[in-house]
Amino acid sequence: MKFFKDYKIRFCTFSSLCLAIVFFSSTTAVAQSSDYYFSLYHQNPQAINPAFSGLGGTSLNTGYRKTVTDFSGSPEMFLMGANVKVGSSETVRGHGLGGFVYSRKAGGFQHAVGGLSYAYHVPLKENLSLSGGAAFYYDRWNLDEEDLRPRDRSDVKYRELLDSDGRSTNYDVQVGVALNGESFYFGYTFSQRLGDVDVADGADALVGYSGHSFDAGYRRPFAGNFTFLGSAHYKVLTHADDSYMLAGRVAYKDVINGGLAYKDGSALALLLGFRTGKKLGISYAYDVPATEKSNVSDGAHEIVLEYRFSGRNMFFW
Repeated sequence: MKFFKDYKIRFCTFSSLCLAIVFFSSTTAVAQSSDYYFSLYHQNPQAINPAFSGLGGTSLNTGYRKTVTDFSGSPEMFLMGANVKVGSSETVRGHGLGGFVYSRKAGGFQHAVGGLSYAYHVPLKENLSLSGGAAFYYDRWNLDEEDLRPRDRSDVKYRELLDSDGRSTNYDVQVGVALNGESFYFGYTFSQRLGDVDVADGADALVGYSGHSFDAGYRRPFAGNFTFLGSAHYKVLTHADDSYMLAGRVAYKDVINGGLAYKDGSALALLLGFRTGKKLGISYAYDVPATEKSNVSDGAHEIVLEYRFSGRNMFFW
């Protein structure tokens, strides 16, 4: 009886959180979600869905991405992320905290984002949980027009920066839910920007936007020490075309892994990963640009270093 009583309390708490998420999503006005640019996005699951915060244990990582071009000021990005599981139990339950900061720069354009996330996890049965979470972001843009030559001067973000002397600060929110098992995960995220932005010629409605993203993964052992890892990320935005990323990797004894990822016609990425023991891991990705982009980019190199304090090594993939 005590089990059913505790389960009922957890279920009611989670239901209340879900109702709050639905209400908040339906009443907030204009928005902007924080886009995530790294091919190794699975290394920071809390950055794509706050409901993933704390799953898989406690870890800290840092990453760098550099696009190779023939001109100076080519795009580069830096990232730091943390995922914290609250509580000492190895089962997936309780609370999770997450955080990340990243900055990207290309010529006279700079963009920095910092975010904090929280999740509550309800165990349904052994190795299966339902999660709900929320996140808040600080989003800062800077533009030096003298060092930037945009291809499309009618772009609404570019016009917003011009109308605000090259500076723009936004505050974004995300809410999400996720179902997590031993061999799979699935998550949905809603993103929204707080507040309105005035842009000349009545384009303010195009500047703010909302977004919906879906994430799924599946793992299956085979041939003894090998495991197949498949994942998919799909994003719908009100201000741009839909985007997606499909990835497949093969891991050997949770020590080394490799595979490929496809980014909706923009790039094909080579993925490699290696772990030294249970604590330290390193991941690498090389993006090969699609044909229509090969004349301006020779690809992009990306590397992420991870230190895991507790939990399983490969909860997301």
